[in-house]
Amino acid sequence: MREDATIYYVLWVMLLVLTLFERVQKRPFSREIVSIVFIIAAVIVGCRYDVGADWSNYVNFYYTGVIYEGGFERSVEPLYVFLQNVFRGLGFTHAVFFMFLSVISLCCYYKASKLFGVKYFMTVLFVYFSLVFLNYQLNVIRQGMMASFVWLAFAYKTNGNIRAAIVSIVVALGFHFTAIAFIPFMYIGDKRLSLLSLGIIVGVSLICLALDVSYKILAFFPILETIDRTSNFVTSETYHVEGGLNFGMLGMLLVFLVVFYYFKDSYKSDSRLRMLTNIILFDFLLSCVFNTFSIFQERVCRVLFFSMVFLLPLIIEKNRKPLFRNIALTVVIVYAFLAYPKTFAVHDGYSTLLPYRIDLSQMFDGYKKY
Repeated sequence: MREDATIYYVLWVMLLVLTLFERVQKRPFSREIVSIVFIIAAVIVGCRYDVGADWSNYVNFYYTGVIYEGGFERSVEPLYVFLQNVFRGLGFTHAVFFMFLSVISLCCYYKASKLFGVKYFMTVLFVYFSLVFLNYQLNVIRQGMMASFVWLAFAYKTNGNIRAAIVSIVVALGFHFTAIAFIPFMYIGDKRLSLLSLGIIVGVSLICLALDVSYKILAFFPILETIDRTSNFVTSETYHVEGGLNFGMLGMLLVFLVVFYYFKDSYKSDSRLRMLTNIILFDFLLSCVFNTFSIFQERVCRVLFFSMVFLLPLIIEKNRKPLFRNIALTVVIVYAFLAYPKTFAVHDGYSTLLPYRIDLSQMFDGYKKY
C-alpha cells in the first residue's frame, strides 16, 4: 500500500498559488517575503524526522563523525565537515545545521535566477520544488549543496564574473567532489551551436543509445573500479538499470529545440539563455551515453537537468504575447504536476520520503544516543 503523500501535494499547491499571485500582480515578491518562504522550507527540511534515505546516516555523522555509504565507512568532503564541526561546536543540533544548509542552497538559486535574468523567482522555486527539491534537500544533502553552487558558478560565468564563478565551483567541490565533472561546462556551456553541431550531437546521442554503450564505459576507465570514492558505485549492480529513451529525455530535447528555433535570436545574443539551453542538450547527450549507468545519471546528469529550473521560467517570460505566455505557463504547470510524483522515488509502494514526519523539538534537543 502506497504511503500518503498529501502533505507534499499541499505544499505544491501552495507554491503554485504564490507563483500565480506573483505573476498576476506583475511585481516580484520582496526579499522579505522570499525570506519567509525560505525559512518555512528550511524548517520542513531541517526538522523532518526519519525522512529520506540518508537521514539517519547524516544525523549519526553529525554527532559521531562517522558516515556509511553502501555499507562502507566513507570520507566526507572538507567544507561539509568543517561547517558541521562549527555548528556542533557551537552547541547547535543537527536540525539547525540542516536548516542552515537548506537556506544557503535556496539563496544560491535565488541569486542564480537573478543572474540568469529571471524576473519572477517564485516560478523558479515552483519548478525547483516540483522537479528536484525533495530528492536534493531531503536526500543526498551534500550533492544538493554541490548542485546549488555549481549552478551559481554557471550563472556567474554567463555574466562574465569569472572570479566569482571559480569561487563558487571551489565551494561546490568542498561539498561533493563530483563538482569537478561540471567544470568543462562552465567553458563550453555558453558556446553558440550551429545546426550542424546540433545534428552531430543528437546523432551521436541516439547512436550511443542504440548501441547501449553504458556497460562499455568501464572498459575505457578501469581506474573507476579502484578509486575508493567510485569503486562501490561502478561495481554494484544496484547502480545499473534498464534504460531506453524515456519521457524525461524526450522532454529535454523538445525544450532545447523550442528555444533553439523559436527563440533563435535570443539564443544567439544572450549567453545566459544559451548556457541554460545548451546544458539541456549536453544532459540529453550524457543521458544517452550513460543510459543504463544510473549512478552517473544521478550524480551528473541530474545536476545538469537543474537547467530546467531556470529555463522553463525564462521561456514563459520571453513570450511577448499574453496568450502565448499563458499557454507556456499552463504547459509548465502540467509538466511540473506530472513530474512531481517521481521525486517521491516510490518503488513497490514504498518511499523513504513517505510518510513525511516533522519534529520541531529537534531544533533544541539533539539525539543523546549519538
